[in-house]
Amino acid sequence: GQLKLYVDGKLVAKSSSFNASYYDIGIDRPFRIGFGQTDYFAGKIADVRVYNRSLTARQVRLLFSQKPQ
Repeated sequence: GQLKLYVDGKLVAKSSSFNASYYDIGIDRPFRIGFGQTDYFAGKIADVRVYNRSLTARQVRLLFSQKPQ
């Protein structure tokens, strides 16, 4: 019921509570990161991971600690 954004293993933002069943995230086009409806990210992203489940804060920290720096 809440989205959380981690950067370099640290929580940097979180959404207010919401009912996830109200949002359809199914898409019929390629998944794009950094593209919005009116703007886009103009930079470089070194490591992106997408999971089919929620990760705990501990799991995020562990994954980041195992990543080559």
